[in-house]
Amino acid sequence: MKHKKIVKDEIENFLKMKIYTGSTDVMKEEIEDFFRMKFFTELTLIKEKLSLFEKKYKSDFSHFETLVKNAEEENFEHWDDYMEWKAFQYKYNELQERVHRV
Repeated sequence: MKHKKIVKDEIENFLKMKIYTGSTDVMKEEIEDFFRMKFFTELTLIKEKLSLFEKKYKSDFSHFETLVKNAEEENFEHWDDYMEWKAFQYKYNELQERVHRV
């Protein structure tokens, strides 16, 4: 529910910035463009974070996940990075889906 409220607030703020043109098609396209730009900006930032983890561990996420979960000794730094990397990976996938829906 919180997510829907945030999106609704963003749309309302966007509409307040625009002068109504009388054409709902133009407004719809502008709103779609606004959200695409917003999603691509977020995707770019997340991709940078993912890239840092890939460089640090010279691995992709799935391989690193396997290494962390199957390690004989627990490494807290690896687990911390794993949890953060997993969150960024999840957010990246979620945004990818949202971009395709807009």
